Amino acid sequence: ALSTHPGLAHLTAQARASQERLTTVKRLIPTHMHGALVAGAVDAEGWTLLVTHAAAAAKLRQLQPQLQTLLQARFGPGLLRLKRMI
Repeated sequence: ALSTHPGLAHLTAQARASQERLTTVKRLIPTHMHGALVAGAVDAEGWTLLVTHAAAAAKLRQLQPQLQTLLQARFGPGLLRLKRMI
C-alpha cells in the first residue's frame, strides 16, 4: 500500500534514506553514543542528525568533519546538520 501511493512512497523513501545515513555515520561514532542518535530529515541541502544530550552533541561536533566526508563519499554532496533534541 505504501509503494502505490505517491506521497507515502516519497515519505518511505526519505525515511529509508535517513536510516541509511544514520547507519553509515555510526561506523565512526563510539558504540556507547549510538543510543543518543536519532535519524532526522533528509532534504535537498543535506541531512539532519538529531542528538539527545549535550555531551554527545559536543563529541559529534568534534567528529563532524569526518562524518561529513564519509557521508559525501557514500551519498554525494550535502550538508550534515547536527541538532540537539530538547
